Amino acid sequence: MTHDRMIRVLVAVDETEESVRAAEVAHRLFGEAAEYVAVNVAVMVSDPTALPWWGAGWGVSYPITYGSAWTYRSTAPSGVSAAETEVDAATDEARSVADRSGLTGAEAVGEVGDPAEAVLRVAEERAVDVIVLGTHDRGWFDRLLHPSVTKDVVRRSETPVLVVK
Repeated sequence: MTHDRMIRVLVAVDETEESVRAAEVAHRLFGEAAEYVAVNVAVMVSDPTALPWWGAGWGVSYPITYGSAWTYRSTAPSGVSAAETEVDAATDEARSVADRSGLTGAEAVGEVGDPAEAVLRVAEERAVDVIVLGTHDRGWFDRLLHPSVTKDVVRRSETPVLVVK
Protein backbone atom coordinates (compact mmCIF):
# COMPACT_ATOMS: atom_id res chain seq x y z
CA MET A 1 0.00 0.00 0.00
CA THR A 2 1.36 3.42 -0.93
CA HIS A 3 0.41 6.79 0.48
CA ASP A 4 -0.15 9.85 -1.66
CA ARG A 5 1.16 12.03 1.15
CA MET A 6 3.23 11.78 4.29
CA ILE A 7 1.63 10.56 7.48
CA ARG A 8 0.67 13.54 9.66
CA VAL A 9 1.14 12.98 13.38
CA LEU A 10 -0.17 15.28 16.10
CA VAL A 11 1.66 14.99 19.42
CA ALA A 12 -0.05 16.65 22.38
CA VAL A 13 2.65 17.93 24.73
CA ASP A 14 3.00 19.66 28.06
CA GLU A 15 5.91 20.26 30.42
CA THR A 16 5.99 16.68 31.73
CA GLU A 17 8.48 13.96 30.89
CA GLU A 18 5.52 11.77 29.82
CA SER A 19 4.86 14.07 26.88
CA VAL A 20 8.54 14.06 25.89
CA ARG A 21 8.44 10.26 25.97
CA ALA A 22 5.24 10.22 23.87
CA ALA A 23 6.92 12.45 21.26
CA GLU A 24 10.02 10.19 21.25
CA VAL A 25 7.84 7.11 20.73
CA ALA A 26 5.96 8.83 17.90
CA HIS A 27 9.26 9.69 16.25
CA ARG A 28 10.52 6.13 16.63
CA LEU A 29 7.30 4.63 15.23
CA PHE A 30 6.59 7.02 12.36
CA GLY A 31 10.15 8.09 11.52
CA GLU A 32 11.65 11.00 9.67
CA ALA A 33 9.24 10.73 6.75
CA ALA A 34 6.21 11.77 8.81
CA GLU A 35 5.03 15.34 9.30
CA TYR A 36 4.68 16.28 12.98
CA VAL A 37 2.52 18.82 14.76
CA ALA A 38 3.32 19.44 18.43
CA VAL A 39 0.48 21.15 20.28
CA ASN A 40 0.52 22.60 23.79
CA VAL A 41 -2.60 24.04 25.39
CA ALA A 42 -2.59 26.80 28.01
CA VAL A 43 -5.53 27.10 30.38
CA MET A 44 -6.52 30.70 31.10
CA VAL A 45 -7.10 31.25 34.82
CA SER A 46 -9.34 34.19 33.98
CA ASP A 47 -11.75 31.68 32.37
CA PRO A 48 -13.82 30.42 35.32
CA THR A 49 -15.06 27.43 33.32
CA ALA A 50 -11.46 26.16 33.04
CA LEU A 51 -10.99 26.09 36.80
CA PRO A 52 -11.65 23.16 39.05
CA TRP A 53 -14.70 23.57 41.27
CA TRP A 54 -12.55 24.95 44.09
CA GLY A 55 -10.68 27.50 41.94
CA ALA A 56 -10.76 31.17 42.84
CA GLY A 57 -11.66 32.37 39.34
CA TRP A 58 -12.35 35.79 37.87
CA GLY A 59 -8.85 37.18 37.91
CA VAL A 60 -7.71 36.31 41.39
CA SER A 61 -3.94 35.89 41.25
CA TYR A 62 -3.66 32.66 43.23
CA PRO A 63 -1.97 29.81 41.37
CA ILE A 64 -4.02 26.75 40.50
CA THR A 65 -2.89 23.37 39.31
CA TYR A 66 -4.05 21.90 36.06
CA GLY A 67 -2.55 18.52 35.40
CA SER A 68 0.90 18.84 36.85
CA ALA A 69 1.51 22.47 35.86
CA TRP A 70 1.11 25.60 37.93
CA THR A 71 -0.83 28.19 35.98
CA TYR A 72 -1.02 31.89 36.84
CA ARG A 73 -3.17 34.61 35.40
CA SER A 74 -1.16 36.35 32.73
CA THR A 75 0.02 39.90 33.00
CA ALA A 76 0.34 40.81 29.35
CA PRO A 77 2.29 43.83 28.07
CA SER A 78 0.25 46.86 27.03
CA GLY A 79 -1.54 46.27 23.73
CA VAL A 80 -1.16 42.49 23.92
CA SER A 81 -4.03 40.35 25.18
CA ALA A 82 -3.49 37.74 27.87
CA ALA A 83 -4.66 35.09 25.39
CA GLU A 84 -1.96 36.12 22.88
CA THR A 85 0.67 35.91 25.61
CA GLU A 86 -0.58 32.46 26.65
CA VAL A 87 -0.60 31.25 23.02
CA ASP A 88 3.01 32.43 22.60
CA ALA A 89 4.06 30.63 25.80
CA ALA A 90 2.20 27.47 24.74
CA THR A 91 3.85 27.59 21.31
CA ASP A 92 7.27 27.98 22.95
CA GLU A 93 6.56 24.94 25.17
CA ALA A 94 5.45 22.89 22.14
CA ARG A 95 8.67 23.85 20.32
CA SER A 96 10.80 22.99 23.36
CA VAL A 97 9.29 19.51 23.80
CA ALA A 98 9.47 18.82 20.05
CA ASP A 99 13.15 19.78 19.98
CA ARG A 100 14.00 17.77 23.13
CA SER A 101 12.34 14.67 21.70
CA GLY A 102 13.93 14.77 18.24
CA LEU A 103 11.00 16.30 16.34
CA THR A 104 13.04 19.33 15.25
CA GLY A 105 11.01 19.85 12.08
CA ALA A 106 7.65 19.72 13.86
CA GLU A 107 5.12 22.51 13.49
CA ALA A 108 4.71 23.98 16.99
CA VAL A 109 1.18 25.06 17.84
CA GLY A 110 0.04 26.89 20.96
CA GLU A 111 -3.61 27.00 21.93
CA VAL A 112 -5.65 28.36 24.83
CA GLY A 113 -8.70 26.68 26.32
CA ASP A 114 -9.91 23.22 27.16
CA PRO A 115 -7.00 20.87 26.37
CA ALA A 116 -9.05 18.01 24.91
CA GLU A 117 -11.14 20.32 22.73
CA ALA A 118 -8.03 22.15 21.51
CA VAL A 119 -6.20 18.91 20.64
CA LEU A 120 -9.22 17.63 18.72
CA ARG A 121 -9.67 20.97 16.92
CA VAL A 122 -6.00 21.11 15.85
CA ALA A 123 -6.15 17.47 14.74
CA GLU A 124 -9.12 18.25 12.52
CA GLU A 125 -7.69 21.54 11.18
CA ARG A 126 -4.36 19.90 10.30
CA ALA A 127 -6.01 16.71 8.94
CA VAL A 128 -3.71 14.46 10.97
CA ASP A 129 -3.69 10.70 10.61
CA VAL A 130 -2.98 9.90 14.27
CA ILE A 131 -2.96 11.70 17.63
CA VAL A 132 -0.24 10.74 20.12
CA LEU A 133 -0.62 11.52 23.83
CA GLY A 134 1.29 10.55 26.92
CA THR A 135 -0.33 9.30 30.09
CA HIS A 136 0.79 8.58 33.62
CA ASP A 137 -0.60 7.08 36.77
CA ARG A 138 -2.41 9.53 38.97
CA GLY A 139 -4.06 9.07 42.31
CA TRP A 140 -7.80 9.10 42.77
CA PHE A 141 -7.77 12.57 44.33
CA ASP A 142 -5.86 14.08 41.40
CA ARG A 143 -8.25 12.39 38.95
CA LEU A 144 -11.19 13.81 40.92
CA LEU A 145 -9.91 17.38 40.61
CA HIS A 146 -8.42 17.16 37.11
CA PRO A 147 -10.20 15.13 34.46
CA SER A 148 -8.04 13.10 32.12
CA VAL A 149 -7.32 14.91 28.86
CA THR A 150 -6.12 11.64 27.31
CA LYS A 151 -9.31 9.82 28.25
CA ASP A 152 -11.44 12.64 26.86
CA VAL A 153 -9.51 12.72 23.56
CA VAL A 154 -9.71 8.93 23.18
CA ARG A 155 -13.46 8.99 23.86
CA ARG A 156 -14.27 11.86 21.47
CA SER A 157 -11.75 11.50 18.64
CA GLU A 158 -12.65 10.29 15.19
CA THR A 159 -8.90 10.13 14.44
CA PRO A 160 -6.93 7.12 15.71
CA VAL A 161 -5.23 7.83 19.06
CA LEU A 162 -1.97 6.32 20.29
CA VAL A 163 -1.59 6.51 24.08
CA VAL A 164 1.97 6.16 25.37
CA LYS A 165 2.31 5.10 29.00
